[in-house]
Amino acid sequence: MDFPRATRIIMPMTTLTTRAGLALLLALTPVARLTAQHAPASFARVDSALLDELRRMNTPGAAIAIVSGDSVVYARGFGRTSADGQTPVTPGTEFRIASVTKVFTAAMLVALAESGRLDLDAPLGDRLGALPDSLRAITPHQLLSHTAGLIMAPVAAAPADSDVDLAAAMPRVMPRAAFAQRGEIFSYSNLGYQLAGRMIEVAGGQPYADQVRSTILAPLGMEGTTFDSATAARIGLASGTAGPPTPATVGWGPTTWPFAGLYSNVLDLSRFAIAFMNGGKYKGKQVLSPSAIARISRPVAPFSSGEGDYGYGVRVYRHRGVDVVEHGGFGQNGYRSLLYMVPSRRVAVIVLANRAGRRPYAVADAALEAVLPNALEPVAASPAEVAMDSSEMARYVGRYAAGMVVEVSVDGGVLTLHQGMVAMPIRKMADGRFVAQTEEGGAWVAFVAAGDGRVKYLHTNMRAFRRL
Repeated sequence: MDFPRATRIIMPMTTLTTRAGLALLLALTPVARLTAQHAPASFARVDSALLDELRRMNTPGAAIAIVSGDSVVYARGFGRTSADGQTPVTPGTEFRIASVTKVFTAAMLVALAESGRLDLDAPLGDRLGALPDSLRAITPHQLLSHTAGLIMAPVAAAPADSDVDLAAAMPRVMPRAAFAQRGEIFSYSNLGYQLAGRMIEVAGGQPYADQVRSTILAPLGMEGTTFDSATAARIGLASGTAGPPTPATVGWGPTTWPFAGLYSNVLDLSRFAIAFMNGGKYKGKQVLSPSAIARISRPVAPFSSGEGDYGYGVRVYRHRGVDVVEHGGFGQNGYRSLLYMVPSRRVAVIVLANRAGRRPYAVADAALEAVLPNALEPVAASPAEVAMDSSEMARYVGRYAAGMVVEVSVDGGVLTLHQGMVAMPIRKMADGRFVAQTEEGGAWVAFVAAGDGRVKYLHTNMRAFRRL
């Protein structure tokens, strides 16, 4: 049991994912580069893992790129750009990269700090006058590291006013958006990155998207990376595969850009990965400073549930003997994405797909095994489950809130997490961690105690909920 890893649903694929179809796609894709060191046979397991991922998640299509050193050593598209179409995915196909956008927001804000335009440790209230008093003492450092104590949900723009900009959204931030004491606990927040985007505008004196474009995208030659859906469609956009939009995902416009707004492709993201792993330099051009890359990658906030820590817009942890820097995205109207880097080995894996779901870690593992066959440690054995007695379970029972309310109860002798209409049994593992069982597999859960030993927070899926 290795959470959070890809989940599995077996479904048939189209003829595009047959051996002949894959060979044809590769033959028609001049951007796929295979070095003598990495022969085509080296990537057969990658192909198999990605096809397995598509079947299990019932995903129409995906693209992958693998970086080694300064080069893309493998790039390929699989399947179709839509559930009901026949256009094949290629490495140049556009996808919404969802929360991988946060890496770019963090890089932009750090670049402004390095140029003296803002102080990462100064209160937001010094620059963002429209904020309620409960948020004014929060710092940019806390926004980028998700330690500001903010709820997940951003200020939403309805479809009728999707052109509302970040400045106009600031007066809509509610005082109760701060649910925890700042700096106390890691809790993933799209609202925090929305505020970071507005800080970029105030500090840099230009719209958020313009600054990201001129500072990062254009210098790297990321011509297929854009905040504009019409531009992405002209390039060739894969259609997201999901149900109807939820209130948290309607109205895609400038207010969403800092936390989930970019469209890109695996080749463009490879350029960013190469620069990131090369101290901010790409083809001899210093796009971001080495100190900015180090600041972004520095562990700041320990995950209470799950492995590793969060830096600025990236998750950092050790996996199979190598240090990983990564971020994923999922759910944004039917897409999922993964930017997965091992800077010490200068290896990166980028996977983009057109169905929402968990991050494709199994594909990343297969790619690492292809490029670093002798450097990885074996996969760790899953811990065994241990029993909880009634007195221990009673410690965790209660209602917890952070913009929404979840509840922990004992149902039929089983500790259970209730989130909306979903009830998830909670199991305790021998290493002391907890797992909430879901239809897709499982998610780590943690109960975080205050100084007096009483449980104060429930933490799951990167989010904290404060006990009521």
